[in-house]
Amino acid sequence: MEFTQAVMAVCSLGMVAGGLMYMRCAQAEGERRRLLALKGGTTLAAALPALYAALSGLPAAGWILAGILLCALADVVLELRFKAGMAAFALGHLCYIAGFSARGGIGPVNLICWVLGLCWLIYYVNRVARESGETRLPFLGYGAVISAMLASALSAGPLTLAGALLFVVSDSLLLYGLMKNRSQSMGVAIMVTYWGAQYLIGMSSLLQAL
Repeated sequence: MEFTQAVMAVCSLGMVAGGLMYMRCAQAEGERRRLLALKGGTTLAAALPALYAALSGLPAAGWILAGILLCALADVVLELRFKAGMAAFALGHLCYIAGFSARGGIGPVNLICWVLGLCWLIYYVNRVARESGETRLPFLGYGAVISAMLASALSAGPLTLAGALLFVVSDSLLLYGLMKNRSQSMGVAIMVTYWGAQYLIGMSSLLQAL
């Protein structure tokens, strides 16, 4: 139990410290490499509880760990090649779907919620991207995957569901910022909700393994 608490503490402190340093570095110029390292490194801290759960023998935790690692990679790739970063995030969500499904299974309620999520996604993307020249298909494809991730989290426990919801909120804000006007406060909101999502998803694996 003491070791478990230590893992939780390291994860929590690591993400808070990494996030604060990232926000500070984001305001400086000429710090691109450090910024990318802090962005991906902060996400990596969320992998610690998932790693512990996977080593404890929880099968679903291996998928969650893979998802967090892919998201940490996507953090960096997204800044270099945006659509490649989207693809990496989509792969991470597929891992999350596999992990969440292993916990609670997939039933009619999950499928219905996915369809409802797709309807909202189509409306939201079309509304936000109405005045932009961006191709909407990649965003719709990515949205279909993240909607499935959220739907699969319905049966995986409240902590997992909260993390999945935060992920959707973060990506919705990111899309709005890309298509409209991304202010500094918007950037902070995107990262706080994103890292909050990863933290809750990682911790959910640890708590399930106890």
